[in-house]
Amino acid sequence: MFRMLFFLLLCTALLYAPAGAQSQATTGVIRGFVRDQFNNPIGNATIVLKETGTNYQRTLTSSDLGMFTATLLPLGFYDVTVQAEGQAEVRQTGVQVRVGETVELVVNMVLQMDEMVIVAARPTVDITQSETATRLPEEAVRDLPNNGRNFLNLTLLTPGVSIVQGPDGDELTIAGQRGIHNNISVHT
Repeated sequence: MFRMLFFLLLCTALLYAPAGAQSQATTGVIRGFVRDQFNNPIGNATIVLKETGTNYQRTLTSSDLGMFTATLLPLGFYDVTVQAEGQAEVRQTGVQVRVGETVELVVNMVLQMDEMVIVAARPTVDITQSETATRLPEEAVRDLPNNGRNFLNLTLLTPGVSIVQGPDGDELTIAGQRGIHNNISVHT
């Protein structure tokens, strides 16, 4: 009787042991390194992990060696945002965490630039002109190599301009129009 009871307990334990081990593997890990543009580690960086499906969020801080580890993460897709003093924020989306998987990330940060204001010297759109035109700067005409010294080759620098085979040989097409419908003016 004792042997029979022992045998039943042993079978029950062996039957449920794999199921118990499987129930522990329902999470994943994101581990990584934060470094600057010169591959130096960035310590004390703030790492925010946000699972996009459930909005679960965890915040970590990198070690002095730039390392971070987030264990026991729920499965899903994560947005990873890294911030450090003096560095531009880095965001990586779509980091997938699968069952029992360790995702390795290397976050390369760059220096944060101050705000830059750019002022155009002339308007972007010339409201007095109804046709499409591109004015090439004098430097482009002077400095670009021009095989055969054919000035029409410079028109190929304009977006939407290409050479096609026409009935009388090569023609310039502008925005898909036949060559006969185009006008090219050269001003000196």
